[in-house]
Amino acid sequence: MPEKVSIRKGLNLIQIDSFDVVTEVEMRASLETVMQLRREHGITRVFVDASKQISMPSTVPIFQFGSELASTVRDMKFAVYFSPDVGHGMSFLEDVAVNRGVQVKRFETADAALEWLLE
Repeated sequence: MPEKVSIRKGLNLIQIDSFDVVTEVEMRASLETVMQLRREHGITRVFVDASKQISMPSTVPIFQFGSELASTVRDMKFAVYFSPDVGHGMSFLEDVAVNRGVQVKRFETADAALEWLLE
């Protein structure tokens, strides 16, 4: 599975490590795990390390996923550190989600992403 979801206890955040080719099914499975961890631990900040990801789903699944985020994660904050290989898809996902009220922002460095997330 190209995504691994875990808790970074020292920073009190959920981390998604995303790599290789990520499908819509895998994105949804990761979101389900994130929501379970939120319920169990009360954590509302998510760091997505997509620096090793090489592709994303096509436009329609990205749009649907971004739209669903609004009803699922409205009170959470997502920082995404992304690979240039998926820059366009990440930009589109960010636009869809932000336009629906989700706190999500993409970054070219992990440090910048974590700094924003931990503000």
